[in-house]
Amino acid sequence: MPAWWLRDFHDDDLDQAIQIWDQSRGGGNPVFSIAEVIAAARAGPNRDEVDLVSLAQSSELYTPADIEFAARKAAQAAFEREVLHGEKRTATTEDYLAAISETRPTLTPEIVAEFQQDIDSYSRV
Repeated sequence: MPAWWLRDFHDDDLDQAIQIWDQSRGGGNPVFSIAEVIAAARAGPNRDEVDLVSLAQSSELYTPADIEFAARKAAQAAFEREVLHGEKRTATTEDYLAAISETRPTLTPEIVAEFQQDIDSYSRV
């Protein structure tokens, strides 16, 4: 999957981003993590300035809903900064990382292990 695909997404293209992520998985590991795809789709005009790798590494065990919630918190922080301090800049990597650190992930290693066990037990070969 060419990296430029990620840069062409807009806010309303989240479903398309997830479909491309699904296609990128093929039969093995995905080319991009779902966190990277969603962050790229939601990053807005400063998407090239946001460190997607850091966001993806910081959001392990987060569901897409968890990531979306954290992204909304980061956008809210940027909005508040603009209203309260007159700083006209969009959410930064630091805003996203702070929001991720304040958001509890839905998944746990135990849940992931149980899910993997179910896949191994019930999947058809």
